[in-house]
Amino acid sequence: SLKTISQKNNVSSGYFSGIFKKETGFSFNHYLSMVRLQKAEALLIESEKSISEIAFLCGFNDSNYFCEKFKKVYKCSPGRFRKEKCAV
Repeated sequence: SLKTISQKNNVSSGYFSGIFKKETGFSFNHYLSMVRLQKAEALLIESEKSISEIAFLCGFNDSNYFCEKFKKVYKCSPGRFRKEKCAV
């Protein structure tokens, strides 16, 4: 989380967030979400794990929220992605 990484670097969340956005062009939360979705993409292709298990392994505490975020980026559900490898 932003709070955890800020604390580990002994800076405020606001300061870390500003530096992160300046250096990467992305907000920390957006970047973290994209990293999690990329990991989920790999797991959907490479494993037989359930959608819920993949969601939790990738840091999503709610599989419905994971499916919503995944569909928004990949334009298809995780299950359909696994079957058809939808294009981004």
